[in-house]
Amino acid sequence: MGNTSGRMSHTHSSITTCNSSIVEGRLSRNVVIAELLPSRWRDYRDLRLHALKNDPFAFGTSLDEETSLAPEIWQERIGNALFALDSDVPIGMVGIIYLQRKKQRHIAHIVGFYVKPEYRGRGIGKRLLLEALTQIKAKDNIIKVGLSVNSSQSDAIRMYENLGFKTVGLLEKEINVEGSFCDQYEMERLL
Repeated sequence: MGNTSGRMSHTHSSITTCNSSIVEGRLSRNVVIAELLPSRWRDYRDLRLHALKNDPFAFGTSLDEETSLAPEIWQERIGNALFALDSDVPIGMVGIIYLQRKKQRHIAHIVGFYVKPEYRGRGIGKRLLLEALTQIKAKDNIIKVGLSVNSSQSDAIRMYENLGFKTVGLLEKEINVEGSFCDQYEMERLL
């Protein structure tokens, strides 16, 4: 989520909440979907590095590449992300990139989508994605949303399909993690 993306406003107010759910034998407080201020870049970094370590095939970058990023990079990137917060602790995230080239300004991309494994299957990821789509739809010029997904992530693919995304391509051997390759689907949804 670099310099060419449009920035979202920096607030910490609640955007939407999920119903309470049971997580590892305890009642999760209301999970809030929110943006985080740049001052919380460490929370974002920690969740992102956790995601890269625990699900390396889901992302195009590696843990090694992102571990040494400067605080300024994290502070910039946080402006393009939404977070699922449980008791104010980030447990999920999704990024939005708005393409800036004149001929592609009508396209947004969903990137860096992750929910910690112990919170999956409770609708939190769907709520993150729905809020991202709501923000994207609020932009007058955006008519298409794209994303990439590991071809083996059947739960994620099913969620995307249920929200109107269609597979438009297969990128073979797109991700290489220490000599193990995986394919990615390119998916898109017209708004």
